[in-house]
Formats: sequence, C-alpha cells, structure tokens
Amino acid sequence: MPCTNPPKDSTHPEEGSISPLIIGCVLLVIIIGATLTAITSVHLHTQRLTDYADAQLSYAKAKDKGESNLKDPAAAYSRAQNRVNTYSAQHPIGAGYDSYTVQNLSLEGDTLRLHVSARVHPPIISLFIPEGIDITAQSSVRLEENQ
Repeated sequence: MPCTNPPKDSTHPEEGSISPLIIGCVLLVIIIGATLTAITSVHLHTQRLTDYADAQLSYAKAKDKGESNLKDPAAAYSRAQNRVNTYSAQHPIGAGYDSYTVQNLSLEGDTLRLHVSARVHPPIISLFIPEGIDITAQSSVRLEENQ
C-alpha cells in the first residue's frame, strides 16, 4: 500500500502555531478601538463644553425687558459676569465633567470672551489615566450688533 503522506520537505518548514499571531492581532484591534473610543469621547465632551460656553455667553448677552444697552464697559462686564454665574447655577453642565471652572471672562471692546475648562474621564482609558483629561473651550460674542 502506498504512503499517502508526502515526505517532509526541508524547503517548506511550516512548524509552530498561528495562535500567537491571532492573539496579537486581536489585542492590537482592541487597543486601537479603545484609543479611538477615548479620542471620540474627549472630542464630544469638548464640543459639549464649547456649546455650554456659547450658551453662557448668549445668556449674558440677552437683555431683560426694558433693559438698555450698557455703554460703561465696567457695568457691561459686571452684568455679563453675573449672568454667566447665574446661567451656571441654573443650568449645571451635567454628568461627565469634573472641576468645571470659568478660567477667564474678558470684555475687549464690544466683544465678550469666555474661556472655560473641565476634566473628563473617557471610557476604558480612564483605567490607565484615573485623574482624567483636562479640556478647555473658548467662546466669544459681540455685545452690540453693528450693521
């Protein structure tokens, strides 16, 4: 009876296991996925923080009924600062943010600028960075519309 197994040829040594390669590829895909998830999470949190800063400045710019334009820069700044703080108290930024702070509120001419910061904890990566990632956002609004 003839032998059905071909003799081992030394020109095609296919010894070993492919399992380490598969495990390595799976781990690489998991690491890439976790990193992309963290980057996307931080980006979305930054966008939300920017939107929140925009809302604060829109509220600071809005006039109450019967209120006139404030020509005095000190009075306009004081009013804007009070309204930004009022907005923050009435509408908290929500879950997912630690240490929300208004870094700077400035009035430059007729432009009000707001610089805020917060700390976020992206999923999965927060296991390796438990203190979180600091993000910042800036917003500006013109107090008077000149046409």
